[in-house]
Amino acid sequence: MTGANLRATMADVFGGSAIEELAREYGVIARTTARDLTRLVLAFVLNGGTHEAGRQCDVLRMYVTSGAKRVVRSTFYEWFTTPLERLLTEMLRRAMAHAATLALTLPKALAGQLDWWIFDSTVVRLPDVAKLLEAYPGCGDYAAVKVHKLYSIGLGNLVRYHFSPARDHDGPHLVLDESWRGRGLIADLAYVSIARLHECLRFNVRFIFRLKTGWKPRIDRIVRGRAGGFLPNEIEFPLQLETGLLTPENGEIDADVTFDNGANEVHARLVGFVVPGGGLHLFLTDLPRETHAPSLVSEIYRVRWEIEIDNRVDKSGARLDEIDAEKPVSVRIMLLASLINATLARIIVHREHVALRVEMAEEDLDEPTRPPLHPILVLRAMATMCALVETLVREGQNAKGDAAPDDLDVWNAKLRDIRALGHDPNWRRRPSVLDRLLGLTGKPARKRREKLVAGDTVRVEDS
Repeated sequence: MTGANLRATMADVFGGSAIEELAREYGVIARTTARDLTRLVLAFVLNGGTHEAGRQCDVLRMYVTSGAKRVVRSTFYEWFTTPLERLLTEMLRRAMAHAATLALTLPKALAGQLDWWIFDSTVVRLPDVAKLLEAYPGCGDYAAVKVHKLYSIGLGNLVRYHFSPARDHDGPHLVLDESWRGRGLIADLAYVSIARLHECLRFNVRFIFRLKTGWKPRIDRIVRGRAGGFLPNEIEFPLQLETGLLTPENGEIDADVTFDNGANEVHARLVGFVVPGGGLHLFLTDLPRETHAPSLVSEIYRVRWEIEIDNRVDKSGARLDEIDAEKPVSVRIMLLASLINATLARIIVHREHVALRVEMAEEDLDEPTRPPLHPILVLRAMATMCALVETLVREGQNAKGDAAPDDLDVWNAKLRDIRALGHDPNWRRRPSVLDRLLGLTGKPARKRREKLVAGDTVRVEDS
């Protein structure tokens, strides 16, 4: 990744006259002299601050201290309108479209598909005011909104999203259609049903799901495992066979099964893998057994944790769960701002992943030459970019879309700052499952060695 890549990313989302053009199109600006829209949008998106102050207060503080005309708080809150929501919706669409142009980084175990997607949701608690309780009821007597997210493993970024009341069940919000054809899906039990299995087969979607408690598939053929005996750890759901129960063989189960709910008959592959200390994990998949042993299927399913990490990025880094707004439109504006912020950070992290893999391939290296970036730390570093992005927006690009050499020097320096502040400190000790599959790990650091200083033994860490 280079400073030019960083500049291009920000230019695609914020650059030129995009903000002003969208503002005129959506009617955000009623009086152009009343507000500085560029500074306002940047205050929403590249917003840092403390957890105690509150998001809206921090946006106002950042807007005013950036040099914009002073505005009283009541007037500022009146700017949270549907046109502003539409503007931020379009900016998030642009950010996701930019992410979709980047090269995929899929591990070998997930090759063969256009991409692999994970679907999940996260809940954001809202203030308990009448308007929000009516628009976004939670599962109790409180207000909460659910953010449904489709996450790309190959791009490391958001693909689609939508909001709903937290009271809604997760399952119906995952809809498979032609856009899924040739891709892969990993999802937790909330989205698993026999109808979903049928949809995956219909649209040629590879899948990995956990087997639901209470499901009793018909075993057509046992490839690995034994009939008779009992499953370890007194697992709650027996797999009914004519000859008894199915037990692992050398810690693994592999069988062809059929589900029939009266409306759909679905054939799938059932695999089980005994995790030391964790019991038997059973999965449904259509991955070929010639290339994907049960242990590998279990490892791939653990990549689903990437969207849980991403939810943490949204909340801990982009402050998604710090919503203090009291109107539904204001809530959605703050949610959109957080998703734009996190999407930009994920783009930077992914570009760096791509660059590291290219360097490793070109130099025939077994491990990266520098640590990968951590999205939460990148988000915090991005808060220092506000003035630089504002300059980019106001100056625009020249006729060829190129940047002046001194301009690129500034962006290269900013990239060095992001690398210094945003690198993953645990990339050697605790790499993620996906990083291990991608080979973006390093050998553990050398152990500390003893050194005598003034007669005492102290430990000095090797550099």
